[in-house]
Amino acid sequence: RAHETVIQRRLTISDINNDPIEFIDTAGCGFEEVQDAETLSLYNEGEVKVLLMHLEEWSGIFEKESPPTLAIVSPYRQQIRKIEESLQLKGEPYNRIKINTIDAFQGQERDIIYISLVRSNKNKDIGFLKDYRRMNVAMTRAKKKLIIIGDSSTLSNDSFYADLIELIEKKGFNKTAWNYLYSA
Repeated sequence: RAHETVIQRRLTISDINNDPIEFIDTAGCGFEEVQDAETLSLYNEGEVKVLLMHLEEWSGIFEKESPPTLAIVSPYRQQIRKIEESLQLKGEPYNRIKINTIDAFQGQERDIIYISLVRSNKNKDIGFLKDYRRMNVAMTRAKKKLIIIGDSSTLSNDSFYADLIELIEKKGFNKTAWNYLYSA
């Protein structure tokens, strides 16, 4: 819960969604997590693709007189590498975005935070996403807007994430990744 002194903080950019939170659901898109053979860290290229498409919608924010600060975090180092590689190819202004693991980002905050959760598998295994303290730290880094990208089918097997997704859906702050896949 947000403290009453900050609960009404919102982005003031008229051409973007100003809801305080968005959940972009990748369920049913076939975005399975993959384990890197060398690092053993997980990544999810489908989530990277959707994240980049969402950022494209917002490309105008970078030209604002005082643009909001933005960061992308993920619990998985290999996911961070994939996102970094993709944004480097895009060049300016995307290379100004702070990208790091949740643990490395601890203690920092930005106006807008993206969290790429990565986990999407048939076993509905969420691995160390079960570390709710770590996830609480990640979710509370956003000053004005939090955007979570993940697979509700995998995540909802855990009561913490099921409750979070249910709350987001009740508020109408959820989207499906299918919107991005078919709008391109």
